[in-house]
Amino acid sequence: PPQGFDLCYSRVKKLPSLVFHFWGGAKMIVPTENYMVTVDEAGTTTCLAMTDSGENFTIIGNLQQQNFHIFYDLSKSRIGFMPVSCSSL
Repeated sequence: PPQGFDLCYSRVKKLPSLVFHFWGGAKMIVPTENYMVTVDEAGTTTCLAMTDSGENFTIIGNLQQQNFHIFYDLSKSRIGFMPVSCSSL
């Protein structure tokens, strides 16, 4: 794989959405373009745009959060996600 990436594919036609499952039942359904990136000029190599945090927790990066409104309800200890087209805001 190219430097900085651990998992890459060549000539992938379609990949599924990725689902983050949270305690309490919340789900964040992440489209392919929010977790895979094309890394070559020919557009034939696609790599996973996530890595191990090196810690005992997960960091959801800015690529995964693009085109989402993320809601925090601190008083009820809840989180929610709503897909949105940020270019239309």
